[in-house]
Order: sequence, then structure tokens, then C-alpha cells
Amino acid sequence: MKWKATVEELSESKVILSVDDDAAECGGCALASFCAPERSCRVELPLDGHRHVKVGAHVEVSAPDAVRWRAILYCLVLPVLFSSLAAAVVLMADGSELMVALAVVCAPVLYFLLFVAFGGRHAGESLWRIEEIID
Repeated sequence: MKWKATVEELSESKVILSVDDDAAECGGCALASFCAPERSCRVELPLDGHRHVKVGAHVEVSAPDAVRWRAILYCLVLPVLFSSLAAAVVLMADGSELMVALAVVCAPVLYFLLFVAFGGRHAGESLWRIEEIID
């Protein structure tokens, strides 16, 4: 998975990239949101290993396949399992169909609230790499 980005800011400790609009059509922004939900199409990297870049440079960035699979696990698989478990618990407790439906709808909402509250981002782990400078 590779996208084009532009270096927006450099500081002593980090590089901030803006994923280009055409990359967003291919899920660039979706992955950036997974890595840093508060920044949408902006990605923050530690400066280590990226000292060769300059503000305004067009670069190609990539995310390891493990990041994509982790996003699929956290955002698709676990919420479905959580909903299924909630439905099974309500059914075993002889709940009505309405209670099962409410459990199935509320379970992913609760899951995502907990996910956001307890760290949807992996602290200290850089999920993106600058592969090459384009210009």
C-alpha cells in the first residue's frame, strides 16, 4: 500500500505529511484516519530516519500490510464478533426479539466508544514510512 503525500511540517521530533487528494480515493484517508483519527488526511511520523525530507517535498509513503490487517480486525471483525456475542447472550437469557435487535445495534456502538476511549492509536509506533522522494 503506497500513496503520494506532501511534507507539510518539520520539527525537531516529527514530520507531518498530507496525503494527496487522489490517494484518498484509494483509501489513503481511511488509513490515515485509522492511524491518527483526529487528523483526517494528515499523518505524523517521528523524524528518526526521515531527516532527508524538506517542507513541500512530494514523497511516497507506505504502510505495512500488518497495518491494513489490524485495521480490518479492529474495525470489521471485532465489532461483528461483539454483536454476535451480545445477541447470543440475550438469546440465552430468553430475551425478546426486540432485546436481541437492540443488543446487536448497541454492541458495536459500545465497542467503538471503548476503542476510541482506550486507544485506537498505537502509542510510539509509526505506522507509515517514507519510501522515496518524488521530486
